[in-house]
Amino acid sequence: MSAAKSLFKAKTYGKKDDWEASFARGKLVSTLNSKTVVDLMISAVKNMQNLHEYRFELRDLLLTPDSEKFLVTIRQAVGPNLRKLSLQSSVARFRSIMDLNDFPNLDELELSLVRDFAEPSNASLVTESDELTASVVPFLNLQRDTLSTLKFSSYSSVDLSPLFDVIGSFHRLRRLYVNICFDECHLSDVTSFTKFLQRHQSVLTYLELKAMRPDGDDIGLEEADKLRQESWARVQRSLIDGGITFECLTALHMPSWNVDLTKQVLARHSSSLTHLSLRDESLSLSQLQGILDLFAYHPMQLKSLLIQVYCLEFAYLNLLARRLLGLRSVVVIFNRAVAPAVSRFSHPPTRNLSHSGSDKAFRRRGCHSSSKGV
Repeated sequence: MSAAKSLFKAKTYGKKDDWEASFARGKLVSTLNSKTVVDLMISAVKNMQNLHEYRFELRDLLLTPDSEKFLVTIRQAVGPNLRKLSLQSSVARFRSIMDLNDFPNLDELELSLVRDFAEPSNASLVTESDELTASVVPFLNLQRDTLSTLKFSSYSSVDLSPLFDVIGSFHRLRRLYVNICFDECHLSDVTSFTKFLQRHQSVLTYLELKAMRPDGDDIGLEEADKLRQESWARVQRSLIDGGITFECLTALHMPSWNVDLTKQVLARHSSSLTHLSLRDESLSLSQLQGILDLFAYHPMQLKSLLIQVYCLEFAYLNLLARRLLGLRSVVVIFNRAVAPAVSRFSHPPTRNLSHSGSDKAFRRRGCHSSSKGV
């Protein structure tokens, strides 16, 4: 029996037979309280100095003195050797979780700011705005010399412009994921975000941008989708007007609403991209051809591609096969497909066609369709 199990048993049961019987039934019955659980967890984490990955979520529950003691213990125990940290918390509660701790060897940070449903008032929004610059920004800046991967998402109602305005440059940053609302309520100054990107244009190799749908009781789904597209256009125009070019970018994943703006953004990076994902907009054949024209002088360069079309026809696949000769992975998301006429010279139909729900995805045989690891 392990030392941890023995300690757990000694804390909760007086008789060995009672503990073994309840454990065998798969249901431990005891008078175990939350303080005892936290004490056991604190005893365990003190011996986890070699832990490399840690994930913590704090949503609606309030921290107690015991849980705060646990957080302090685990930060002290795993901090020096931690490589990957994932956090989910509201802005207002962030200070109580991290308290500006430094992680000298942190390589990857995943930070998700969630809504604080416990205090849905104007006063709480003011508090979140203050806490954003008082706790979240300093914490991020402490990691700017070590991070190579940053994944940032926000479901909060707070305006993120102050964060992007004052956050520093991450000198080793190579991979950046951002999933936020780009409308004026959540990003009042779009240039604060694009200037943040510009500060990293010489180091980023992977960039993934997702436009979250704004929510609110007074916003319908159709209006929210329209606002989502318009807000993304703000970002595209700011990137174009700012002349921002990512010098080392090899992978780009972003929405493709407003194909003309999308082409202007892509035109600055067609000579370096090897992996491209264009989501959320069904491309016509002529629109796809216009995008592929950007890679005409580098037909062997693009290795993986994800696009979305409404109706998959042979003309799309024929265009991809003729224009992108170096493709190793292609994913086409579509709603319906039109089968070509089969002649006696045709090859047998492919069976490598899969679908999920109402959407279907065509995957080239032997290739991975996920962008993970790209």
